[in-house]
Amino acid sequence: GEYMGSGEEGRRTIAVHCRGGKGRSGSLCCAWLLYSKECKTADEALAKFALSRTESRMVGNLQGVETPSQKRYIYQVEQLLLKQNLYWGDGPLSLPKAKKMKLNTLHLDKLFSDPTGVAKLGPIVCTISIDGSMIFTSEPVLHEVLTNKITFRLNGTEVSGDVQVSVYIKDRMKIERVAKSGKEKGILFTFFFHSAFTSKGELAMKTKMIDKAVKNKKIKGTNMKRPYRMDGGLRLLFD
Repeated sequence: GEYMGSGEEGRRTIAVHCRGGKGRSGSLCCAWLLYSKECKTADEALAKFALSRTESRMVGNLQGVETPSQKRYIYQVEQLLLKQNLYWGDGPLSLPKAKKMKLNTLHLDKLFSDPTGVAKLGPIVCTISIDGSMIFTSEPVLHEVLTNKITFRLNGTEVSGDVQVSVYIKDRMKIERVAKSGKEKGILFTFFFHSAFTSKGELAMKTKMIDKAVKNKKIKGTNMKRPYRMDGGLRLLFD
């Protein structure tokens, strides 16, 4: 903020980029649009970035923030700013307190369009990661996949701050040295959340807010072209 306001007439430029220039970069830009009051809401910031990021001569979808977890964090920035009522020039913003949580179970409800096809791939497992490091892997689940009502027991795994929860095909799973956030081998889907923005012992989301599942692309090595149901979802229960 000090840099941006110290140039001629209080205007300076910062170049922001990542691999594709729209996910991580877009998240940062949307946060700045909210903090600087260029936009009043997260939806407005997301739309403004997408329109600015997309070349006018391009045909097709807008090139904005697409990953559900990144959108989730932008909405949380909006909550934080509204709660503290502090914006650029008002004074220091307090970071959210990373409260400790104990994760108990992850429930998948009608998430797969072809549960039998998924079951043929073998057992699936749930993992928990913090700062890119995997700290827990559940017991494999197979028979429940056929019912499309799946429960992973997370054994009260203690977490705080930024948390990643993922579900893998066990036999295809490979631990990567560097986190790829949804592109790891054998991964079915993943999602991120910050413990400061959780309440009531449950985090629930529909398929459209689950990373990788929302794109509904074919699972490698199968004939399932659209493996996820958009009316399905999950619930993470915690203390």
